[in-house]
Amino acid sequence: MVIALPNYMLSERDHELRIQKHKCNNPTCNWQGSPTVTSLFGTNIHPDLARLQCEQGARYSYREAEKNLEKINCKPRGINNHTQVKRISGKVGEVLANQNFQMPAPEECAAEATQLIVQVDGGHIPTQEKGKRSFEALSAIVYKPESIREIDKTHRQIIDKNCVVSARSDRLETIKAYLVLSRDTCKNL
Repeated sequence: MVIALPNYMLSERDHELRIQKHKCNNPTCNWQGSPTVTSLFGTNIHPDLARLQCEQGARYSYREAEKNLEKINCKPRGINNHTQVKRISGKVGEVLANQNFQMPAPEECAAEATQLIVQVDGGHIPTQEKGKRSFEALSAIVYKPESIREIDKTHRQIIDKNCVVSARSDRLETIKAYLVLSRDTCKNL
């Protein structure tokens, strides 16, 4: 038995998928299984659509991303609303943030550096939302002293460096973790 599922969202249009329904032939069991798109694929959104929404959410405000997606599709689609763009961007950001906390493999790290220079700076970034306060972002650069090259008498350039940024309100835990990871990978420079 084949059932039609009309809610699989592609990047430009929705499709109806035909998915096999399962039924046990044992007359005493009579079990039936009707899989959903979400149970089969983990989501009802095609990976291309998720990528497009995430890219738009990273480059523009969520409402601007929604308008851009409407232009791409030549009409509004419920799946491309600003809430969905925010949700998918947050999911991808969470995965990337978790990957950033993974320590490099020991063979990827060189011997301990004798000296490292760490420059940390921060600032408040205003939000566009009315009634909301600004948020603090911290950035840091880690490099070896020998990575500084003189361009001329008044200018220098850092040729090998690691940069880290965090805007999380977590009592500096994220930026500290990123700095430790950056310090370890900086040994490879």
